[in-house]
Amino acid sequence: MQRRVLAAFLAVCLLLSLTPVTALAEEDVLSSPDRYTDVSLEDAVAYLRGLRLTMAFVGTNVWDAHHGVTTSTPAKMHYKRQLMASADKTFLLADSSKYAKFSPWLVAGVERFDHIITDGGLPAEAQAALHNAGTSLRVAD
Repeated sequence: MQRRVLAAFLAVCLLLSLTPVTALAEEDVLSSPDRYTDVSLEDAVAYLRGLRLTMAFVGTNVWDAHHGVTTSTPAKMHYKRQLMASADKTFLLADSSKYAKFSPWLVAGVERFDHIITDGGLPAEAQAALHNAGTSLRVAD
């Protein structure tokens, strides 16, 4: 069986995949749109709408249990929302140093992710808040 994965961190997708995988990286297109003049937000969202993904790995640089996953631009918000809607399972990849920070554009509440993967630097209070929000938290060593 071949799986399709759309991810901000291509290396993570390849490491986590135990079966053949198609990996599509999205972060550079949204972070540096001037480098990709032929790709519009509408095209990117339409492309995602046409995909059926097994897993989506969503990266973020701001998140917490109360505000959820937020982002700095409406383009990133729409893109990440469609990415999640196109996937059977969603994984949030989130650095603990970015916890308790937020931006104005809401992507989703943390409970919308099937799993949250973070590093061991997340304080115990934050882990408890995430568990209370109904998340499946996985801490990487």
